Amino acid sequence: MAASFPLYRRQCPRSTGTTRHAAGASACPAALAAKTQVRRQRQRRKTPPPHPNQARHAADASNAMPDARTLLICLLRTYLIGASFNTRGLQNIGIVYALEPGLRAIHQDPRACRDARKRYLRHFNTHPFWTPLLVGVFLSLEGNIARKTFPPELLASVKDTTVYTLSAIGDSVFGGSLLVFWSLVSCTLVVSGHEMAAALFTLSLFLGLQAFKALTFIAGLREGLKVLQRLKQWDLINWGDRIKMCNGLLLVVLLWRVWPHPAHGLPWGIACIMLSVAALMVGRFHISRIFLAACALAGAYALPWASDWMLLVPSF
Repeated sequence: MAASFPLYRRQCPRSTGTTRHAAGASACPAALAAKTQVRRQRQRRKTPPPHPNQARHAADASNAMPDARTLLICLLRTYLIGASFNTRGLQNIGIVYALEPGLRAIHQDPRACRDARKRYLRHFNTHPFWTPLLVGVFLSLEGNIARKTFPPELLASVKDTTVYTLSAIGDSVFGGSLLVFWSLVSCTLVVSGHEMAAALFTLSLFLGLQAFKALTFIAGLREGLKVLQRLKQWDLINWGDRIKMCNGLLLVVLLWRVWPHPAHGLPWGIACIMLSVAALMVGRFHISRIFLAACALAGAYALPWASDWMLLVPSF
């Protein structure tokens, strides 16, 4: 025992026989406990004391989420995301401006808040109708990052994939379908003498858009990335195609209303059928549009009723 524990010889009882040659840990429990205590004291002296605010930041990160007032400010700031549009990052400054109140509420540590702000200074561009949804999703992810349940290294790839996917869907559904639908319906109502109906229709769509932004913001904040699965179930791409078909019919109705002479049902029916066949040939068989336009003009001049139309149109 003297060779194994020279510092604790007095604490070890004298033993005889096989006990004297036993292993050090089992031969002298008191010496082992004393040695462990000394080792722990040395480790405490080597470990630096924690920052006075570190425990408070760790406790706040577990339950720190923006309050209702902060969330309302973030939602209202999404309407200004295009005010700082630039050629380098496009909407990156605007998205940081919209997220700023929420980031300060989630990350109590100034360094963590600064790192979170840097994560969104990269290239960012999406359809403005999707901005509230993305702000809600990003705030939800930042809350998970503060709680150490989501690695911040994955945010860049997740953000880029989500933003560009929603940008393509927004351009197709909102920009190429719904906005065109609104303009065609409004113009048709106005030329038909129903100005009040056009104004009420515009107001209803405007209020519906604001409700859509608020609801998607709340859904993104509560569900995070899970809200993308719900968007997938909506099948927005196919709905955009259906709205575009309705827009084609509305365009025919609008042309019927603004045509400068009394329209006849048979010529208009033939023209609609020809346009439908031409659209099918372009989409299915990839025939040149210029060739089809030339054939349409030749056929229009060849028909007897088409020559009267051409005389009434100044371009001909």
